[in-house]
Amino acid sequence: MNAHRDTYVETTAGMPPGSQEGNRQDGRQDGRQGGQEPGTPQPGASQPGMVFSLDEGTAPEQAVIAHFRLSGEGFGEAAERRLVFEAERAMAAEVATAGVGEVDGDEFGGGQVAIFAYGPDAQALFAVMEPTLRGLPFRPAHAVLREGSAGDAEARESRVEF
Repeated sequence: MNAHRDTYVETTAGMPPGSQEGNRQDGRQDGRQGGQEPGTPQPGASQPGMVFSLDEGTAPEQAVIAHFRLSGEGFGEAAERRLVFEAERAMAAEVATAGVGEVDGDEFGGGQVAIFAYGPDAQALFAVMEPTLRGLPFRPAHAVLREGSAGDAEARESRVEF
C-alpha cells in the first residue's frame, strides 16, 4: 500500500543484440522470462529507456507519524523496543483489517522512536491507530497527521499530544 513514488530508468545499453534480459539501474534483472521474444515486454513491463513512476494514478498518500521519547540517548532499552515492535504488529493488523492504509515501520535513534503509517486518509488511519499509540507508556509523545503528499507545500499537518 505504501506508494513510494520511486522512479527508475530501465536500460539495455551495453547488452548484446537480442539479449533476453535488460538491466535496471539498480542492478536487478527486469523480470522477463527465458523463451520470451526479445523486445516483447511482459504485460505491465516498461520499455527499455522508459522512465516511469510506480503506483501512478493513486490518491495522494497521507501519513501518521508517531514520536515517542525513550530512555537514554541511543535506541532505548531492549524492553522498550519490544513494546514498540508489539504495538506495530498490532496496529499493522488493525489497519489492514480496517483497510485504511499500512503501518510502514519505525526509526530508532537519539533516545526516540518514530512510527510511520501511510494511507489515503490520515484521520481514518489515526482513528484506528490511536488506542494502541496512547497505550504505549513512553512520554513525551505526539503524532503528526499529514493530510496531503509529502512534497505538497499545502499539505495540512496537525499534531496530537499523548
